[in-house]
Amino acid sequence: RRCVQETDSKQWLKNSKLEWYIAGNLSEPVALDTVLNAEKILKFSPIPMDAITRSRTIMIPDNTEYLFCKKHSNPDEVNSCISSYFQGSSYLDSDIKPWCLNEVAFEIMKEPAFDTLRTKWQLGYIVFSRAVSINRILGGRIVVQSEKLCPESVYQKINQFLDMMKEKFEKLTDDEFKQQVESVSVPLRQKPISLYEETANNWKEIANSEYLFDRKEKQLEALAKIKKEEVVKYFIDFCFNKVKRYDYELVCNSHIEENQ
Repeated sequence: RRCVQETDSKQWLKNSKLEWYIAGNLSEPVALDTVLNAEKILKFSPIPMDAITRSRTIMIPDNTEYLFCKKHSNPDEVNSCISSYFQGSSYLDSDIKPWCLNEVAFEIMKEPAFDTLRTKWQLGYIVFSRAVSINRILGGRIVVQSEKLCPESVYQKINQFLDMMKEKFEKLTDDEFKQQVESVSVPLRQKPISLYEETANNWKEIANSEYLFDRKEKQLEALAKIKKEEVVKYFIDFCFNKVKRYDYELVCNSHIEENQ
């Protein structure tokens, strides 16, 4: 181990990048004075923009599936779990359309996933499907925790469910499509109910270095323009033609032999 020296502490914050978000009962001059006074006290040099890196996500190649399998650390645990992550494409803030296609596709899957995997097939108590977006990379996951079946058996059930969903997407009516688009749109129309919620939304844009503070308005505009055929094609490419999948299996003791 390397011992921390007194000289190290003097280098700390020597070069820094500060981003401020000030909300509440403050005037603009007072907010600016607060920032300037803090910079004078810290006495740092700005970090050049080309030296600032963003978090990145590894892109999975098309038609590739990865599996990570791990034994549960608790020997008394009776449930195993599988998380099937499907990676989509990257998107830019200047083009919100891919985000809309991803959200609507998983909105269509959400209720059937719960109804089929949990209620009808009774695979486990915890079952859900949802869209995700990580570092401007679209995707979604299906998660099932099961005492009844090992993760590999649940994996087969998930594939069976996706085959059923492919048929559902191909037979999707215009009215059903509009209903799903509306389900995605409703929460976007809701205004922040508190200063805390508004601050959290805005700070998320800053923390992710995206700064799209009118994101919801742009998402609503894009949702109104997408077509059913685009969503159907997106789902089939996403889960079948160009699948990029990562399965994480957490296996309990009673499922280890069965999961081989």
